[in-house]
Amino acid sequence: MNKCSIAEAMIYQLELTIEDGGLGFHGYGSPLVQIALHLAKRTHAPNIILVAGATYAVNPTPVFLTPTSNDAAMAIGAECTLDITELFDLAASGRMSRMFLSGLQIDGFGHLNVSRLGVDCLSLQLAGGGGGCNLSCDAQHLTLWTAAHRTEIDTQGKRRYR
Repeated sequence: MNKCSIAEAMIYQLELTIEDGGLGFHGYGSPLVQIALHLAKRTHAPNIILVAGATYAVNPTPVFLTPTSNDAAMAIGAECTLDITELFDLAASGRMSRMFLSGLQIDGFGHLNVSRLGVDCLSLQLAGGGGGCNLSCDAQHLTLWTAAHRTEIDTQGKRRYR
């Protein structure tokens, strides 16, 4: 029996959501999604238009993948780069077929927290989603993902994501 890591299993599951011929986009700090998109392009979805994170590079061919998509190395070999308004225009015109979005917290209903931690007092201020939540409204298909899956038991004895 072959064994794989949780990260490898997640990359594989993310890769399965990608269809050939569409435009796929991932946001900041998403190395697992970067790998999934590049894997899909090299296997079952060679005609996908891959837009890489914060560089907005179209179909890049980097020689290595960086821990964050906000790195100039992720634009190496790109056919071109977009600016953020062009990316929003592509989505608004219905041409973004798959978007990957994550957050610090995602609950069981798909609500994302991309801005802060703390209810009564602020314990952590985040940079925000860089417009990702707005952009996701126009994507044809949205994949919410997180690398951390933790649950806790609430006061009614039910599990909830945190």
